[in-house]
Amino acid sequence: MLRSVLLIFFLTISSAAFSNENIGASGDIAVSEDNLLIVEIYINKSSTGEAIEIFQYDGGYLVPIGILSDIVEFSIDVDADDGVARGWFLKENRIFELNTNKNKVIIEGREENLDPGLVVSAYDDIYVDSSLFSKWFPIDFKLNFPDLVLYLNPREKLPIQIKLEREKLHKKVQLYRPIKKNYKPIENPYELLDFPVLDIDVGYNFSNTSNPQSRANYSVLSRGDLGYLTANTVFSGDSGESLNNAHIDLGRKDHKKRLLGRLNASEFKFGDINSVPLPITTSSSRGRGIIISNANLKRSDRFDTTSFIGDSLPGWEIEIYRNGSLLDFQIIGDDSRYEFNDIPIFFGNNVFRVVSYGPQGQIRERTETFLIDNSVLQKGEFNYRVSADEKSRSVFGVYEDKNLILHNNGVRLVGAVEYGVMDNVTAVFGLVRTPLEDFQVHNYQSFGLRNSFKSMLSSWDFVYDSKNKGWASKITANTRFKNINIRASHSNYKDFVSEVERVGSSSKNSESKVAFDGSLPFLINPRISYRLSGQVEKLQNKTQIVTLENRLSTSIYGVNISNNIQSRGTTNGANSVNLVNGNFAVRGRYKKIILRLSTAYELDPTNDIRSVNFSLQKQLGRGSNIRAGVVKNLGESAGTSFNGSLNKRFDKFILSGLIGADDSDNFSAGMKISFSLGREPRTKKWIMDSESIASDGAISARAFLDNNYNGLFDEDDEIIENAGFRVNHAKFAGNGDQPVILNRLDDSASSDIFVDLASLEDPFWVAKDEGYAVLSRPGKILEVDFAIISTTEIDGNIYVQSGDFIKTVSRAQSELVNAKGEVVATTKSEFDGFYLFEKVIPGSYKIRLSKASLAKLRAENNPSETVEISPESDIISAVDLVVQR
Repeated sequence: MLRSVLLIFFLTISSAAFSNENIGASGDIAVSEDNLLIVEIYINKSSTGEAIEIFQYDGGYLVPIGILSDIVEFSIDVDADDGVARGWFLKENRIFELNTNKNKVIIEGREENLDPGLVVSAYDDIYVDSSLFSKWFPIDFKLNFPDLVLYLNPREKLPIQIKLEREKLHKKVQLYRPIKKNYKPIENPYELLDFPVLDIDVGYNFSNTSNPQSRANYSVLSRGDLGYLTANTVFSGDSGESLNNAHIDLGRKDHKKRLLGRLNASEFKFGDINSVPLPITTSSSRGRGIIISNANLKRSDRFDTTSFIGDSLPGWEIEIYRNGSLLDFQIIGDDSRYEFNDIPIFFGNNVFRVVSYGPQGQIRERTETFLIDNSVLQKGEFNYRVSADEKSRSVFGVYEDKNLILHNNGVRLVGAVEYGVMDNVTAVFGLVRTPLEDFQVHNYQSFGLRNSFKSMLSSWDFVYDSKNKGWASKITANTRFKNINIRASHSNYKDFVSEVERVGSSSKNSESKVAFDGSLPFLINPRISYRLSGQVEKLQNKTQIVTLENRLSTSIYGVNISNNIQSRGTTNGANSVNLVNGNFAVRGRYKKIILRLSTAYELDPTNDIRSVNFSLQKQLGRGSNIRAGVVKNLGESAGTSFNGSLNKRFDKFILSGLIGADDSDNFSAGMKISFSLGREPRTKKWIMDSESIASDGAISARAFLDNNYNGLFDEDDEIIENAGFRVNHAKFAGNGDQPVILNRLDDSASSDIFVDLASLEDPFWVAKDEGYAVLSRPGKILEVDFAIISTTEIDGNIYVQSGDFIKTVSRAQSELVNAKGEVVATTKSEFDGFYLFEKVIPGSYKIRLSKASLAKLRAENNPSETVEISPESDIISAVDLVVQR
């Protein structure tokens, strides 16, 4: 009400005071309160949220050049007192200049006469007839008088439209990419002993084929702090064999390389580890030992390939995708282990998704991104990786590889050093001591070079075995031609065997490989990705092995389809054997049904299907689903088996009923319960959750009303009920007055956590710290508190005073400056001079005009007002700024 009264009052004064000035040069059009309209601005059919003043007359209506230019982001300055407007629009070479005193206008170098009866200088702007504005600029107008809306219909795309489209695109991108801000980091210290977080499966099964026919079984995956390290353990067993799998490792990771003193390690681990891999020589296989590295944790452990190795519970199915294409899948066995080795890395972004499907309908996913450019170090950069282990042994002596011949000298030692000789050349040195199946301990020395030149990445490796005087060399090239990734390599061998190059009774003489990866260029939608590869191996016994492989994959309406065919031909003299087999897989979702089908087939020497595996999962309701699967094997091991489960997800656990049968009259039935178990760090109470919280980091978050504004939860503060939170783009609902557990955090990069302000009951509440950056780790539930404080608003008006006359100023920018002299907020005044600062936290502030606005208004003074805000402050109004000129 007060704003309306002041607006009418000052418009009346201004109209009267400037009535003689607000007439065009010919005196045809008068600008006054009588013909004033306040209209909302739309561009096409979208509101800009802006309102302006226009003036109606018998022949049409006048629009302001300056304000409209500001809205559509034309670079045009207006000096209403001198009757001049000049600048450019759309492009810097499209010059505009208006001079009302000379009745001239210049548009893009073309000069025209100006009808002075259609131009008025008023209210610090130049108003022109809308038809003139449309003639000068590529914008048509349509006035909706009943709704007081002025539609701008551009004939060319305006800067403001381009800006809005860009912002819209950024929002879409941010749905899949975390918003990174400079949030306050929170330390996540290790503890001597902390209760671990557990993922647990417990079941009871009856089968007419087992002895005994009924038995209980369990699987436990555990993560937690032990001895200021992260301890990872996996245990599984049953009532028949109390423990059939057990692994443990302890270690730390640090992206800033601050571990082990002068070693500047980024990672160390001991227990059941995966050894350091080296080209041609060693694989990343499991053993009982220790590994230390200072390499970048986001860099591949190999030159142009990478591996994904991890633990999961038995029965889970793991799929790996690169840039949306399915590469491979595995089903977790009794060793609770999955391994995807030697996955190629291409030029550009390589976005890998490892998707895990649980037997009760669970779906988990983690994403990692690799750039092949990181394979080459910067000049002077130094990396090392060392490991020592007993091959295939485990700490608990359970689930060891009995097929590997072990002897008293079974320790494997691997060391690798990389040094950036130049910005595009890296030297690699390696030493290996390892026992092989020939009952001998082999010692290898290796040297290599990595080179990056334009779009080509190449490497050369040489390995010498001092045990049997054998050697091997390999040259590799990786490049990209248009949309095709090309990889080629050639290796030569002389009496050489290793963990990688094992060929039985005869060693290799040479091996050549080539692979092409890309997508079919003539198909835009759906895109079909392909891989074509060939390999030729020549052995010392004159045997030649030729392997050809083709993989096609696509996605249609969310359904992933892939087909892989491999041909392997072995020739030795006049003898030749060919084997051609393949695998076809379909995975997709239709409404509430998830379908998965895979078939293994053979084309040569026979032409038949070897197995079919079909599974279906249907959502029955909230938290309930049914799963069914059929496996049909053909050939020598012919048979059909069926399995099914009915699963119900509760808040604390997942309960399943299981059934299985086959065509040999075997059947089984059972029950299974799955849950995660952890300890809430504040209350020390055990918490159960149906979602996994052991494999990833977790946060216990809460928000409280900070009544004394000290940022700490004190006796006088109160918990805010049902406060929700966001981690990057994941949203977590409130939990009454209890902390909210935020899980599925990425342990390879910091996560941004902030309060979901829409969940707070008071719109004037804000977080004292906007957000926090947290580097989580598996098995650790970290406490995070958000202090919520009450804010207020500051409003007022901006005026220009000339002599005894005063008038409001629209679109003038004012600044809110804190006690440190920092500008913490800016805002522009509306058409009536009104400005507003929202959600201002307590403190001492100064309100002033920006330098640009002062210059534009030709101010003779620099008006400012000081405002003190306390926790008890109400809305502060009428903080006016008056510019003198």
